[in-house]
Amino acid sequence: MSKKHIHQEQDTNNYHLEYRWMTIEVITKLMMNGLLSTIAILSIVRSFNYLRVQQTNLRELQAELQETRQRVSKLAKEFGDSFAPNMTYRVMYKQSHFTEPKRRKIIYLQDKKNN
Repeated sequence: MSKKHIHQEQDTNNYHLEYRWMTIEVITKLMMNGLLSTIAILSIVRSFNYLRVQQTNLRELQAELQETRQRVSKLAKEFGDSFAPNMTYRVMYKQSHFTEPKRRKIIYLQDKKNN
């Protein structure tokens, strides 16, 4: 073998070795990018699921808040009525067996003829 032929063979081997490394690098980059893309897609899917759950919880809390606001406004009105001078008899009637002094109590008696 001549020196020229040996030199060409070495160049060809170096050439193939260089392309092998480039091929390995490209394949590695593609695999890493694919892995990162998969992770990103899974993260987006999880984020959408979490968002949907949080929106459902928010709707439930808003409904409870609305009910609580209505109850609080009713209780605040009743509380205000408890201290209003013109509502004294109404509060007294509502919270006890007492009635207004101007009203007469009606007591039903059984007929004496039936006894």
